[in-house]
Amino acid sequence: MKLLVNRPGVNVAIAAMLFAAIFVARATVGTLGDAISFLYVIPVVLVAVSLGTRAGLAAGLVAFALSTVGTLIEGLPVTPLGYVNRAVVYLFIGGPTGRFATALRALQAESARHFDLSLDMIS
Repeated sequence: MKLLVNRPGVNVAIAAMLFAAIFVARATVGTLGDAISFLYVIPVVLVAVSLGTRAGLAAGLVAFALSTVGTLIEGLPVTPLGYVNRAVVYLFIGGPTGRFATALRALQAESARHFDLSLDMIS
């Protein structure tokens, strides 16, 4: 995973391909399409880990939009609470995951700085 995190452009391209593939898979599967829409979590997490909180939230909105469009195209009955639930799930996964990834990168940078500056043996 570390190789992907250090290459945000590649990660965004992979996430875009995943969004498209999941949308197509959902459209072609039929009755299982609604269950497949939860796979949108994968590219949301990929973008959030690569680019941080704002990008994770944006990816969550994209996932929600694609999920909603797929539901409307298929004519599946979804209540307003169902749409709210989807939005909350995608945004809650994108936002905090991006925040945690950003905090982890900051902590790693701080730790690396301490290890690089220390002339004594750290035990």
